[in-house]
Amino acid sequence: MSEPGPPLFDADRWRVLRALVDRLDALPPGEREAELDRLAQIDDALAASARELVADEQRARTEALDAPLQRLLPTLDAEPERRFGTFRLLRRIGSGGMGVVYLAERCGTDFTQRVALKLLDGDAARVAELAARERRVLAALAHPNITAFVDAGIDGDCAWLAMEYVDGEPLLDYCERHALDVAQRVLLFDQVCAAVAHAHAQLVVHRDLKPSNVLVGADGVVKLLDFGIALVLDARSEQAPATRVFTPEYAAPEQLRGERASTATDVYALGLLLFELLSGKRLPTHEGRAADVDWSTAELARQAATAKPGTHTTTAEPPTAPRLLRGDLGRIIAHALAYEPARRYASVALLREDLHRWLDDRPLTIVRPGFVYSATRFVRRHRAAVAVAAIAFAALLGVATVALWQAQRATRMASRAEHAQAFLASLFKDANPYQAQRGGKTPVELLRNAAQRIDTEFADAPDVQAELRATIANVLTRVGEPKLARELLERSVAQLRELHGDDAPPLGVALGALALAASESGDTAAARTAYQQAYAILRDAGPDYARDRIEALTGLAKMANFAGDRAEAQRMHEAALAERTAAEGPDSPDIAMDLMNLASDALYQERFAQAEDLATRAHAMLERTLGKGHARAIYVDNVLGLAQLYTGHFDLALATLAATVAQARATLQAGAPMIAIPLSALGTTQYFAGDDAAAIASLREARAIMDAGKVARRGRTKLMLGLAEWRARDPAAPATLADSRADLAHSPDDIAFLAWADAAYGAVLAARGEQGEGEKLARAARANLAGSGEAGSVRMAEVDRLLAGIIERGAPDEARTLREEALATCRRVYGDAHPRTRAFAAEFAAGNSVP
Repeated sequence: MSEPGPPLFDADRWRVLRALVDRLDALPPGEREAELDRLAQIDDALAASARELVADEQRARTEALDAPLQRLLPTLDAEPERRFGTFRLLRRIGSGGMGVVYLAERCGTDFTQRVALKLLDGDAARVAELAARERRVLAALAHPNITAFVDAGIDGDCAWLAMEYVDGEPLLDYCERHALDVAQRVLLFDQVCAAVAHAHAQLVVHRDLKPSNVLVGADGVVKLLDFGIALVLDARSEQAPATRVFTPEYAAPEQLRGERASTATDVYALGLLLFELLSGKRLPTHEGRAADVDWSTAELARQAATAKPGTHTTTAEPPTAPRLLRGDLGRIIAHALAYEPARRYASVALLREDLHRWLDDRPLTIVRPGFVYSATRFVRRHRAAVAVAAIAFAALLGVATVALWQAQRATRMASRAEHAQAFLASLFKDANPYQAQRGGKTPVELLRNAAQRIDTEFADAPDVQAELRATIANVLTRVGEPKLARELLERSVAQLRELHGDDAPPLGVALGALALAASESGDTAAARTAYQQAYAILRDAGPDYARDRIEALTGLAKMANFAGDRAEAQRMHEAALAERTAAEGPDSPDIAMDLMNLASDALYQERFAQAEDLATRAHAMLERTLGKGHARAIYVDNVLGLAQLYTGHFDLALATLAATVAQARATLQAGAPMIAIPLSALGTTQYFAGDDAAAIASLREARAIMDAGKVARRGRTKLMLGLAEWRARDPAAPATLADSRADLAHSPDDIAFLAWADAAYGAVLAARGEQGEGEKLARAARANLAGSGEAGSVRMAEVDRLLAGIIERGAPDEARTLREEALATCRRVYGDAHPRTRAFAAEFAAGNSVP
C-alpha cells in the first residue's frame, strides 16, 4: 500500500491560506508574483504553500473550462452510437466524479436494458487502475438506495462502467416540487443515511456526499450516486487515488487538512446535507468563520434565516426551519458537524437513531434527559391522553386549589422581593454622601459588609443569594476590586451549580461574571476556562440570554488576543457585533463597545487608520446614546487615544488620553487597574512625542498599579518606561528593561514587544561595554521576530534600529542596511508623513541610533 501524500493544508493555517489565495487570485500575474516574493521574505513556508495553491486554482480553472468544451466536441470516444461491450451510447446525461456519463442501452433477444455508462477520464494506466478500483467498490454495494453495478470493461484506452440508470430528479428539487414538509424531508434523508450506513458496513466511505449525488425516483425511492472517489477502508486495498478530490463546500475539516477520510467524514457531509435539505440553503462552513468552532443550534437557525440559497437548488425553506433548528433537529445537525471527528456521531446508525427519535418525539441519545426535556417529549407523544388527564386533574382539584396555590406563590415571591428591596435600600442609606463626609464607610466597605449580610438575611432563598452576590460582584469588579468580586462569584457559581445543574443558563451568566473578575485580577488561565464554560452553556440558551452570550463571546475574543490569535479574536468580535446589531439595532451603547473591540483588533494587526475610524465611531455612538462622561468612555477613549498615537496624531492622542486618565481617576477607586491602562497609553504617547520626564512619571505610576493588581501585559508598560528612562539617562533603565523582558516572556501575544525589549536590553549592555553580549541578544531578538507570524510588524523597525546602533562601528554596511530596512518598514506601516517615520529618516541620515 502506498504511503499517504502530504497534507494539502497545514491545520493551523487553513483560514490564513484560504484568505491569502483569494486575495492573490484577484491580482494580475505580475503583481501576484511580486506579492509572493514579498511574503517569502517574511514567511517562506506560507509563501510556498500559497504559490502552490494559486497554481492549483489556476490549473483547476483551466481544466474546468477545457473539460466541458472537450466533452462537447465530437471525439471518437464520446461519439453517439459508439459501443462499449454490449452497450450502445444513446446520449450524454451528465458528468460524474472523474468521468462523463451517458445513457446507454443493451438489447437482447427478449429484453432491453438501459444503464448509465461512465467513461473514465485519464491516461491508459491511470484509467485502468481507476476502473478496476471503482468496479470493486460498486460490486461490493448491493442496497436499494445505491445505484447498482451492472458491468465494466476496457475498450482500448477507454475504461467504462455500467450502472443502474435512475430516471429521477435531484433530492432538493424533488422536495420543492412536491412541497414536502420537514418530517417528509427527514424520511427521505433517512434513505440516504441507510445507503451510507450500508456502504460503511462494507468498509467503503463515499467522501463526496452532496445534493447533486442524490436522486429521487418517481416512486419516491432515493438513489445515492457516484462512489467514484469512495475510499475502501480495508487495509489491503490501495490508497485512495486522489485524497484531495472532493467538493470543498461539503468537505469535512480533516479533508481540508489533507488527512485520510473515515466514516466520520461522511457523517459530517450528512450533517451539511440535512441542513440544506431543511433550510434550502448551503451552510457556509468555511467562509469567514473559524473552522474549529462547533456550530450551535442558535447559529444554525440564524444561518437558515439569513444565508443565501445554495448554488445547486432553489428549494424554498420550510417556514418552520429556523425554529426547528433551535431544537432537537439543530442538535442532531450540530453533533454531526462537530469539528473533531471523535465528537461526531460514532456511526450513521446512531445518526439515524436520533432522527427516528425526533420523528417519534422521543429524547435524543445525545441530550442528557432532564425532567423538563423528557416531560415535553412525553406530552408530544401522548397529546390526547395527556389532554384528557389534564382536564380530569383540573376538575378534581378545582379552581379553589389553583387559586390557593397561586396566592401562596405570589405571597412568597412578594415577600422575597420586599426583602431584597429593603436590603438594597439599606445599602443606599449606608452610602449617604453626607454620612461619608463625617467618617462613614467607603463604597467598597459597604459592598463587602452587604455580601456578608446576604448569608444570614437570605438563608432560605439560595437563588436570591446567588443573584445578589453576582450584582455586588459586578460593581466590585468595575470599581477596581476584582479579587473580592471573584471570591463572591466563586460562591455563586458553586451555589447555582448545586441548585440547577451544570447546564443552567443562570450558571452560565455567573461564570461569565467570574471570568471577567478573574481577567481583571490577572488570572488569564482561569478567565479563559470560565469564559469557555459560560459560552458552552449560553450559546443555545435563547434570546433571553443574548446579552450574556455576547459578553461571554467577547470575553473569549479577549482571551484569543492574549494567546496571540488575532484572526480568531476578530472573528469572535465580528460575530458579537452581528448578533448585537440584530437584537438592538445599529445604534446602542453595547454596539459602541463592540466597535471599540474591533478597533483594538485593528490596532493589534497594525491597521491603524481603520482602528482610528472604528474608535471614533465608537466614541461618537457612546456620547450619542449615553451622553458625555459615562464610565464606558474610559475604555473607548483609551483605544481611541492609542489609535490616534499610531496614526501620528500625537496632539490629539495626548489630549484624548489625558482626559481619559482624569475621568478614570474621578470615576474609579484609587489604585484601580483600569486607571493604569490609559495611564500607560498616555506615557507611551508622551515617550513618542519626546517628553521623557512626563512619560516616566505616567509609566511609573501605571507600573505600580499594574504590579499591585497583577494586570496582564504589564510588560509592555515596563518596556516603554525602560526606553524612556534610558533615553533620559536614568540609571533605573537596565533594571526596568530586565523586568519587562521577564513579564513579556510569559505572554504568547507579546512576541514583537519581547523582541523589542530584548534588543533594547542588548543596546544597554553594549552601551556599558558588554558589546558581544549585547549584539548577541539583539541579533537573537531579530531572528526570533523574523521567524514569527509578526515578522512584518513595525516593532521590527525598532529592533533593526537598535541593532544598527550596536554594530555601527564594527559593521557599518550592515548597520546601514538595517536602518534602510527599518525606515522601509516604517513607511509601509506608518506612512511617509508619520512623525515616527520622519524621526527615523532624520536619525538615520545623521547615522546614529538612540532610544
